[in-house]
Amino acid sequence: MYFTHDSGGGVFRAPLAGGSVTRLVSGADRQPLAIADDYLYFEQTGDLKKISVSGGAISILAAGVGTVSAIVANGGILYWTCSSCGTVEKQPLAGGTRNLLTSGQDQPISLAVDGRHVFFGTSTALKRIAK
Repeated sequence: MYFTHDSGGGVFRAPLAGGSVTRLVSGADRQPLAIADDYLYFEQTGDLKKISVSGGAISILAAGVGTVSAIVANGGILYWTCSSCGTVEKQPLAGGTRNLLTSGQDQPISLAVDGRHVFFGTSTALKRIAK
């Protein structure tokens, strides 16, 4: 199991059967996580970062993303909402071009993805856009 925790900050893992908790990342406050292809994706200090599920080096996937309120990995793409920027964006998990899907949204805070659409909730509505 992987989780973030606001007391002491960080990204952690713990065995589902019980046992010791391992801190994989220090200094990441309680933030959303996504997992895909043996990597964890999280926001830290305004950048989207990744780390192997077994720990190790942290790398930046997308810099300057603002306050990430939701992250979803789907079909080799990482999608995220920025509540402070009013945006929904995406980027391939392997790196590459970051794409703005929509902007000017009123605090997008939730996110879901299916085969054709990206669904997100704002402070006033539920919306969908094409992937």
